Amino acid sequence: MSAPLLKIIDVSLFERPVELRLPFKFGADAVTSAVQAFVRVEIELENGERSVGASAELMVPKWFDKRPHLSQDDNTDQLRLSLHGAADAYTGTDKMATAFDHAMDVYETVSVNFDPDDIPPLAAGFGPAVLEKAVIDALGRALGKSFQDMVKENTLGIDATRVAPDLGEFNMDGFLGSLLPLDEVSVRHTIGGLDLLSGDEGPDDGLPTNVDEIISAYGVRYFKIKLGGDPAADIKRCAEIASHLDERIDGDYFITLDANEQYGSVVDLQVFMNGLEGAAFKRFTSSILYIEQPFHRDNAFAVDLGGFSAAPVIIDESDGAYDSFRKAKTCGYRGVSSKSCKGVYRAIINGARARHWTDNGDGDYFMAGEDLTCQAGLAVQQDLALLSTLGINHSERNGHHFATGMAGAPVEEADDFVKHHPDMYEKSDDNLRLIIRDGKIKTNSLFTAGFASGTHPHFETMKQMKKPTKENYHG
Repeated sequence: MSAPLLKIIDVSLFERPVELRLPFKFGADAVTSAVQAFVRVEIELENGERSVGASAELMVPKWFDKRPHLSQDDNTDQLRLSLHGAADAYTGTDKMATAFDHAMDVYETVSVNFDPDDIPPLAAGFGPAVLEKAVIDALGRALGKSFQDMVKENTLGIDATRVAPDLGEFNMDGFLGSLLPLDEVSVRHTIGGLDLLSGDEGPDDGLPTNVDEIISAYGVRYFKIKLGGDPAADIKRCAEIASHLDERIDGDYFITLDANEQYGSVVDLQVFMNGLEGAAFKRFTSSILYIEQPFHRDNAFAVDLGGFSAAPVIIDESDGAYDSFRKAKTCGYRGVSSKSCKGVYRAIINGARARHWTDNGDGDYFMAGEDLTCQAGLAVQQDLALLSTLGINHSERNGHHFATGMAGAPVEEADDFVKHHPDMYEKSDDNLRLIIRDGKIKTNSLFTAGFASGTHPHFETMKQMKKPTKENYHG
């Protein structure tokens, strides 16, 4: 079918505070609380039918903009400004367009309206990314189609050449139609710089607090290890983790290494990798899948990885625009992260690039699934649906570990999500828990009309999001 046209009738922004049960470390900063953004949109199709869609995403400080002079509240306000900018752009026209064209119009408007010295591209793109998910949800509900089917049939109207002219000769519809959504995704658990491998420290809330308990409770076999940028210290930390995993896990396990922009050069990164040699690291090094964002986003495209063969390297924080993956390829990067907080359409287009370049014999290129502490409910469900649709079979998943259930939501809302997604959640007292069996999350219930959810949050229990007054963040 051709992509239906729609117009945006209304956009409403809400938020909820989320207290983390364990601190989460981004580089040198530890985050103990955050605010989750919620979006409600109403659309109208050409036949006059109206539909409501929703989305959610945690506004995590100290990732989108890590400049040290900015407080965590400053970071959150940057994302609020992006959300309000996107909402204004969506509601500032009566234009009938495809869901994709609406999203690109808004992305281009917001990109122009924000000074990158105040709000960098990664933060500026947050609002458009969250709102495009709500529009997709509304369209799917109007048509009675799941996200997976809308992508495969290109009901969203994705035209890659608008933002990725390098895909001009690529058969985008053929690529989308060939996707085979997965019915489960493996969890890759994050081992952060503050995380215990064993021991009794942490909250007594019945949830795992250390790596030993994670392995026992969830059967996880994929792990993401945070690095700090000091080769000697990182080698020592990896030695501790390698010994622990070798002892605790029979059979294979899999590792990704996330440097969070902390390494200064390819030489330093090679020194670190050279330090992972020897018998003590044999299983560990053979399990490394890739290294994520070792260099600061400002310098990531100035390096030459052509001579680095220890492991594939991918970008994450450097993926601030639609052409970032193309630029990364010229530097020797082999992959890019899929994160719904950076945009559904960007992930799909980057997935097309990875397929195109690999099929052309340029090398093995891939998409990786990464999590920005996606919370239970819309955020984790929509991100999992995106990963499942793109065929990404494992992903960093840590929102369930660093927060408790559906933090801040009323009991009735948690009950709704358990009812509609019994393969994903189980009831725990007055809350819910994500179901992880044998290290995997089932995704079958996400194949529902709309974008991966049989129900919506209770917006009436939330605080309306106000537009911050501060817009200048120059240091």
